[in-house]
Amino acid sequence: MDLKAVRVDLHFLRKDKDEQIHRRLHLDGDLSEEQRTRIAEIAERTPVTLTLKRGLPITTELAPAGESKSELNGRLDEALEESFPASDPPAVTRNNG
Repeated sequence: MDLKAVRVDLHFLRKDKDEQIHRRLHLDGDLSEEQRTRIAEIAERTPVTLTLKRGLPITTELAPAGESKSELNGRLDEALEESFPASDPPAVTRNNG
């Protein structure tokens, strides 16, 4: 396989008492669809995935082949903004006494 790099986006989703993890695999390299699918199948059977699936659902999605880094960075910025909205930081005071 001509797999050069793997990047994984994980999103923990909670709605009321329902929780799940959504995982998106970004595979860099000259891979056939069969190879991409096989890597996703392997990701579903890692020890960490199997352990976590005992307590909550995990969905895995393959990012489209050839997705650019700028598209990925844009989505990452968007996800970070959703998770950590901009706000004024709390004032920090030091007690020198």
